[in-house]
Amino acid sequence: FHYRMQEQGLHIVRRQYIPDGVNGCVIELTIENSRDKARLVEVSFTVRTDILTVAAARGEDSMELGRDVGEYDEKTQAFYARDSRNPWHAVWGADSANRVLQADLPQSVYGFGNTLGKGVNGRLFYRVRVNAGAQTTMRLFVAGGFTSRSKAEDALANLRAHAQEQIEAKRARLAAMMVRSRAQLPDSTLERSWNWTKIYGDWLTRELPRGGVGLCTDLPEHPSLFGEGFAQAMSALLPLGGAKRVGNTLKNHYPKGLRIPNIG
Repeated sequence: FHYRMQEQGLHIVRRQYIPDGVNGCVIELTIENSRDKARLVEVSFTVRTDILTVAAARGEDSMELGRDVGEYDEKTQAFYARDSRNPWHAVWGADSANRVLQADLPQSVYGFGNTLGKGVNGRLFYRVRVNAGAQTTMRLFVAGGFTSRSKAEDALANLRAHAQEQIEAKRARLAAMMVRSRAQLPDSTLERSWNWTKIYGDWLTRELPRGGVGLCTDLPEHPSLFGEGFAQAMSALLPLGGAKRVGNTLKNHYPKGLRIPNIG
């Protein structure tokens, strides 16, 4: 995402990715200062929680959901949230080089009001120095799906320490996947679209916390699973060589004991 703030003399590039094997997301901000003098740029990072199951979000889960509780921890420079009735935890913060200037729990965010469930808003403020005609980069992290606060702390520490090598490893894996089955078509637009669908299929596949595999709607922006449209989503994976992934996904949508035929 490119944000060109011409009146302020700023150009901000936002990149985000989910590292392989990590229940978290990395948001990378590159801030460019086009003015002829150094300046301080304030960054506000707000996370809104809905720590609940997909079924509960639809009112189809018998679990009693508690209101989310959020707190800022000065030692780890991060916000933590948990469900007051269930062992569900989330965490968010920035890289270690950026210290929190202020933290609060606003009732609403930019006029959007309450979250879908019983969520909480946690906001962190940072101040970043950018030299004249130069740029600087900061990383923000969100992680969730943990059964304890300590596991959330470990996840944040892992992202802070290994974010760069994690993105390099993911790029290498995806590049190898593209080369292995790249299509060559007469129409360049169709060729590019076809090859990128392999990336989308990989991007939207999620290993579920209690086992199994699911297809998500739009990671990381909307992490909910496909509802009635999961069948159409899976059919798109078949011509891409995703038969095994489709079989694993089907097992999560049918009762136990029902035999799923092999797809080949």
